[in-house]
Amino acid sequence: MDRLFAWLTKWCRVAILVIGRFLDSLKREWQKHAIFLLCFLVLTMLVTTVISRIYQFWDVGSNSWVDRLKGDGWEFQRGAATVGQDQFGDQLSSVKYLVQGWTPADSMWFYTTTQGSDLLPYDFFMALEKPGTSELFRSNDTLNYYRYLPQKATLSNPDALPVGFVKDSYKGKDSLGFTCAACHTGQLNFKGVGIRIDGGPAGTDMDSFLQGMTKAVCAARDDSGVQARFVKKVLDRGHYASDDDVVKDLQKYCQRMEMYNVVNHSETRYGYSRLDAFGRIYNRVLEHIVTQEELKEQLDLTVADLVKAGTLTQSDVDSIQRQQKGGVLSGNQRDHIVERLSQVLPLKAQLRLSQRIFNRPDAPVSYPFLWDIPQHDYVQWNGLGANAGLGPIGRNTGEVIGVFGTRDLRNGPISCRPSTRREKYAESVCLRFTAKAATPESNATIRSVASSHICPSSRILAPTQRWLGTRPCTLVLAVF
Repeated sequence: MDRLFAWLTKWCRVAILVIGRFLDSLKREWQKHAIFLLCFLVLTMLVTTVISRIYQFWDVGSNSWVDRLKGDGWEFQRGAATVGQDQFGDQLSSVKYLVQGWTPADSMWFYTTTQGSDLLPYDFFMALEKPGTSELFRSNDTLNYYRYLPQKATLSNPDALPVGFVKDSYKGKDSLGFTCAACHTGQLNFKGVGIRIDGGPAGTDMDSFLQGMTKAVCAARDDSGVQARFVKKVLDRGHYASDDDVVKDLQKYCQRMEMYNVVNHSETRYGYSRLDAFGRIYNRVLEHIVTQEELKEQLDLTVADLVKAGTLTQSDVDSIQRQQKGGVLSGNQRDHIVERLSQVLPLKAQLRLSQRIFNRPDAPVSYPFLWDIPQHDYVQWNGLGANAGLGPIGRNTGEVIGVFGTRDLRNGPISCRPSTRREKYAESVCLRFTAKAATPESNATIRSVASSHICPSSRILAPTQRWLGTRPCTLVLAVF
């Protein structure tokens, strides 16, 4: 013990001596020390930048550094994964890229930049099983069945999500969402080689994918064996506190997705490479501007024959919609109504109600390619979207709402100033719409994130008049 004390005392004296000499030197030659510190900081920044670039280079490269150092873009795999023989007989041994003027970093940014799409809790997607099996729904074979393009794990995509799938984080919760690339990245398969085309039309069957995912979520809710495995996997990821929390969210998202499929039911089958995106976007917007009074009116008309026949009682109908102050429906109110509709109304009545309120999206078209968009005066296949002024902002806002963009609905004055890092895109655009749809006191904010490559860099604030229903309100769209 004495030796240890003597050793500590010795080194304390040495440290005090060294610090004293350094402070004396600093007083005499502070200019040299300042220059040394500045050079050290500059060198540190250079080293960290180089390391960051190396990691970025690694992230988008192929399997060897030789390939990385060759290239004009063709050799770089950019995280592309191959698959075994699929339902069409395609079997890929490699994936190549067209020379389109895109760097590998451009492709990876396009694939993985979130736009605020929140379809499902991320932990749910990672744990979901394919119905009838213990295989993960997110497996490459399953997603390739719907023609979503599989990827390897990379720095910007550590969970190996397919092209256009992304983890979106908002208010402490992680969700699975879509990026632009999900619908606008094509691939042609020829003699064992996949030729990938950034910005090209996708070959996906999004309608069947969403229906398949709905079945997987509802199977985890309804099947006790599946639910037990699912809950354990979700809890192991560490973001849920209890079994009850997981089961409650299972119930909520199963109902949401089932109602989404009811609202967007079409007798015309989409199949691969087609989607009525415009019709579905329109329905998503309607979902968030319909008022409680309008819903009550349409609900009463829908079930009048069932009440008259004695199949339903008026108290059953009244239990669907809580009697609250009028105005647009909040998220919690919609969840309650969806739950009660599924419990009270038969499926045919749900479909009739949907047809009274929503548009039937039965006009599927191919996904458009993106590379000549700046040259167009109008966009959308029907030429409805002006490609100048506020037109692009409206198109982009509708697109992100259509792919499950998050909306913050609240009453009171709306500020478009960002309050968090996640809301920094609020500086990009803030659009104010005046509509006749709710009470004068009601302000509804639809919040979503749009990627910087499609958002203007300057802030825009502009009034636009719309006429919907019979009561005035203010609907504020904040695209972040």
